Amino acid sequence: MTIPEPPIRPSDTQPRRAVTVQPAPPPDWFTPIDRGSLLAPEDEIKGTPCLMSAVVMLMTACLCVGIVGLSMVAGYRDELRAIRTQEAQDFAETAVVQYDLALQNQDNGFYELAYDRLAWITTRQPDYQDAAQRMQALAVALAVSPTPSPTDAPAVTETPTPSPTPEVSATPTVSPIEQYYSNAVKYYNFGRYEEAIEWLQIVIDTDPTHQRSEIDRMLFDSYIKQAQIYFRAQNSPSEDGPMGLAGNQLARGIIYTNQAIALHQANPSVGNWNDIPHTEAYIAGLFQTARNYVESGQADLARTALDELCALNCNWEYFGLSVRDLRQQAGLN
Repeated sequence: MTIPEPPIRPSDTQPRRAVTVQPAPPPDWFTPIDRGSLLAPEDEIKGTPCLMSAVVMLMTACLCVGIVGLSMVAGYRDELRAIRTQEAQDFAETAVVQYDLALQNQDNGFYELAYDRLAWITTRQPDYQDAAQRMQALAVALAVSPTPSPTDAPAVTETPTPSPTPEVSATPTVSPIEQYYSNAVKYYNFGRYEEAIEWLQIVIDTDPTHQRSEIDRMLFDSYIKQAQIYFRAQNSPSEDGPMGLAGNQLARGIIYTNQAIALHQANPSVGNWNDIPHTEAYIAGLFQTARNYVESGQADLARTALDELCALNCNWEYFGLSVRDLRQQAGLN
């Protein structure tokens, strides 16, 4: 079956006019959006970068300061720990040397020097080996010394110095203990500390409770004053006198210093701890030890004490003999 074609219209055979196709309008999403209401004013936009930069710089500076501060604290802590460790090591090394020298001094009969060395160790480490027990034994050995009779007054040595001499009654009319105490006070007031110490000790031996607080105070002060006289060579080099015994009395000064320390430890109210000549006693002990070694021909054993003395004060001298002189005698210069 065929489909009939429509008839040809006259208009179909005529040329047709060209058709112009209009472009389609762009979509809405290409249309520029007015963003004026979403942005800050222009003057605010210009100031914002500067403010942000300042804030960032300030925070950076604070962070740097904090890091540096923490580093300084950590460094100080480490340095302090290192110093303490070094001090402990130095003491351990020095204590070994001092202890060995103390044993040598004790074996050679230098009890005062041995006692001083052990006292130096125990003041820093009370439980160091058997130092405390050895000190007690040395104290007993040193305590064996002549003392004045309780019934006689001490003889007053005539000296060319104008210092007055107290009058001491040989036959007291009051009770003996009161007379002993009176003698001690007189000598103490005149600065005759050796005699004052002897009479004060007599009072204690006679009656330990008599005027004990005042006795201890005068005894503590007499120990210190007489020790300083000996350390500074203010006593006569040739004869006993108002300033104490004659000649080299460094060992006796060390004993008095240790007795002052023991008295203060037992009763802190007797006086000021800082008045005790700790440094002078230590230097005197080193000097006496070095001198004994040099004079006995053991210069090699004197090296440690002389090196330490020179580190403290190489010009320190006693009755004209200086540390430098000792070093020359020992052949160390």
